[in-house]
Amino acid sequence: MLRKYCVYLLLLFFIFFGCSSTGVREKRLLSADSENYANIYFKRLYHVLYYTAQAYIVINDKEIGSLYQGEFQKIFLEPGTHEISVYGGLLSFNPSEILNKKAPIQMYFEKGKNYYFVIQAAWDGPYRIKQVDQINFDKLVWGEPF
Repeated sequence: MLRKYCVYLLLLFFIFFGCSSTGVREKRLLSADSENYANIYFKRLYHVLYYTAQAYIVINDKEIGSLYQGEFQKIFLEPGTHEISVYGGLLSFNPSEILNKKAPIQMYFEKGKNYYFVIQAAWDGPYRIKQVDQINFDKLVWGEPF
């Protein structure tokens, strides 16, 4: 009987803490900029809400990565119009977000330019994503309201 409970506890541990993200903890570890693609930077801000949940990044209805708090991710996009959104998945415990899954940003991306986005947990619904300039991208750490 004790063995059965240990197996369940171990399984729960791996479910909640064994999942990895596709982000990195330091911006300097991201790859170099490209002149042939749009360089898209993402940063997940710290917030007490959804602390253990991942924020999944979706571009053109395709999940391209996930971030825990304080992590960065960079992707390269072909020039053109793309739709970017984020959602929290099951561990965010937010039924409206799981059903709706996104609050998209649609914009045109130019070749060789850098674009910066911050992701923040929200009390009233899905994760929020906002485009910022490089100075605010580097400066923002905690989930200041936007």
